[in-house]
Amino acid sequence: MIFIFNTLVYLIFALIMSAFAKKSYEMSDDSDGLDRYEWMFIAFFTLMCAFRWNTGVDSVAYTLRFIRGMPILEGNTEHIYNYITNFIAEHRIHFSVGLGILAFGQIFPLVKALEKYRYILVTLPFVLFGNCYFLTYMNGIRQMIVASMFVYACNYIIDKKIWKYLLFILIGSLIHHSAYMLLPLYLLGYMGQWLDKVADKRKILMITYVVCVVLGFTPSFQSVISYAEAFSEITGYTNYTDRVTEFLSGEYNKEVHNFGLMMMSYFLLGVFVIWYGPLLKEKYEDDIPCFNLWYSLAVAYGCLYFLICNVSHIFIRPVQYLQPFQLIMVSLLLWELLKNVRLRNIAYILIVVIWMECVWNLYKNQMPNSSSTYHFSWFYDLSRFYRIK
Repeated sequence: MIFIFNTLVYLIFALIMSAFAKKSYEMSDDSDGLDRYEWMFIAFFTLMCAFRWNTGVDSVAYTLRFIRGMPILEGNTEHIYNYITNFIAEHRIHFSVGLGILAFGQIFPLVKALEKYRYILVTLPFVLFGNCYFLTYMNGIRQMIVASMFVYACNYIIDKKIWKYLLFILIGSLIHHSAYMLLPLYLLGYMGQWLDKVADKRKILMITYVVCVVLGFTPSFQSVISYAEAFSEITGYTNYTDRVTEFLSGEYNKEVHNFGLMMMSYFLLGVFVIWYGPLLKEKYEDDIPCFNLWYSLAVAYGCLYFLICNVSHIFIRPVQYLQPFQLIMVSLLLWELLKNVRLRNIAYILIVVIWMECVWNLYKNQMPNSSSTYHFSWFYDLSRFYRIK
């Protein structure tokens, strides 16, 4: 069936990127800078994303902007994205160049943040393509550029380099306005003693996580209706204001999530991260300076996602700034479980949990124009989308 082929496509992508990362890990000499295999890892992701069509809900909109250009509305401050988009459109440069630039902006800072921990990159592609992470990157494209930048900028939080962190916020805001939301997270750098203990609080974290899941599937939060419009304006999601108000007033139910196989996969990933937190801390806290911060943000993502997942994706989108941290922690856990003979069977269970989301998503969306599958742009006649000058 077609969904099996579509699954194999993502699996092949994961195998190729993992092979590059494994070569990098095997030849690692702990030197600073990216080696040639890490660059190949980056290049493959960039090219694969550059030549896609209708992969990710927002993908077509981005593609059309690179073809036709876009008007700049008054008050729009996303100057980096605006300039790149209109430059490519005005000079009739192929849209794949624009999509490639955005993909590079997503993958480079993520790999740069992990360059000294190459073992994470070995398993990361299987988690990236096997679960929701890849399509999140293909949907909220600009936001996930900033999210990847934030992973690297965590170094500035740990080292308390406020001016570099402010520069990151400024640059990020020129790509997606909502980057300003990350400004308060700089204060986490002064909570080191608390963050150092998070991974050890397995029981408390598990209870909190389950409570968030239960609350997230209870009736909507009517009391926050009055804050919906202000929230969306501050965070740069003004185009969703009407839908948020409609949802919170009880008139919108299209985005309510059922607790099916996909949500079960998301939930179990959070369980794995929390349950094996003490093990990961024991093994990697000393090796990865940002471990406690990354781990805390990964757990926060799981809790917040389920808490607000049925309130509409205007609230999910800001929380997705924390999603790369869960991606990293699940990848790190998979690496640790695979190399530990005693725990290898648990690793196989984790792999099933990870890929359960991808397989079921592709199975449910077998129509030819599904944005869940990978489409290679060269197989489509897109000439009708170009402007006639």
